[in-house]
Amino acid sequence: MKENTWFKRLASIFLIAGTLAGVAIAVGDAGSQANPLVTLDYLNKVVEELTAAVDEKIKAKADEMLGQMGDAGSTFAAVTVEDGMDLYLASGSQVILRSGTASSTGGILDATAGEIVSGGMKENRIYIAMGEDHKLSVTGTVVFLVLGGYTIR
Repeated sequence: MKENTWFKRLASIFLIAGTLAGVAIAVGDAGSQANPLVTLDYLNKVVEELTAAVDEKIKAKADEMLGQMGDAGSTFAAVTVEDGMDLYLASGSQVILRSGTASSTGGILDATAGEIVSGGMKENRIYIAMGEDHKLSVTGTVVFLVLGGYTIR
């Protein structure tokens, strides 16, 4: 009967040792290609890399868009139009009548009043051209502040 107890103890020891060896092999391989393990440090590193990549792409796109706008499109420019000439605005250009008499041939958005107007323009109001080559006729010498594309013809 003593042999039977000895055999059970030996079998239990081998069973426990085998289980421990299997767990050690499984844990020892954690984090490898075959058994990936995600840790907080790994996630922080990946998020940091992705954030840097996104920030870089946003900066590149913003630089590209600013380059397309050009320096002339980023500030108001004082434009003087003499009698007999007309000011033509590109679509989306903003204009402020500073002095003189001018009128819009067709509807132009008066952003100050929040309405579309046609005809005579008032001083010190922001107007936005809604169509390409929007014509502003002048009487006498007129001074505008223009933000965006324009030509004088």
